[in-house]
Amino acid sequence: VLKISRLLGDKIKSEYPDVKVVYTRTGDTFPKLTDRIKIAHENNADLFISIHSNAAKSKSANGCETFTLGAGSSVEAKAAAMYENEVILSEDNFEEIYKGFDPRSSESYIIFELIRSHDMELSAEIAQLVQNGMVKSTKLNNRGVSSAGFLVLHRTVMPSILVELGFITNSNDENVISSKDGQKKL
Repeated sequence: VLKISRLLGDKIKSEYPDVKVVYTRTGDTFPKLTDRIKIAHENNADLFISIHSNAAKSKSANGCETFTLGAGSSVEAKAAAMYENEVILSEDNFEEIYKGFDPRSSESYIIFELIRSHDMELSAEIAQLVQNGMVKSTKLNNRGVSSAGFLVLHRTVMPSILVELGFITNSNDENVISSKDGQKKL
């Protein structure tokens, strides 16, 4: 996965030299989800791509898939979010990092919902492009684009996707993910 992430970063740098690529890791480490998000926020990222390999108990599970953050929230969930989000007040430069979002302000949540809605639309468009590209270039099983409540996506303040390259528990997918040709295609 790290090799594929670096190949993607190199390709972006080569084709779009004005785009700054920031990695949440460059070595064989496992940064906490909150640290990954923090890196994106501190660098004012315009897009967050979280790249993973999937695994399942069944060796027949296969294919690549791309996720966006799931939509919808109850009144209770919004109240809980307001309470939980107040933790950002203890962060240095929270106004700048979170682009003026005030966790105590109802107006911030209205604006946040409008921005989030736009970000979710962009995320869905990007996810579909990524998914189509992976399937076309690798011929892996198309598990499609779905939305889910992945924490790493939930905490971002920019369009974001989570990509599952394939199942390392499936021999065909694993061969694609581990081969140089498959890595370039992914």
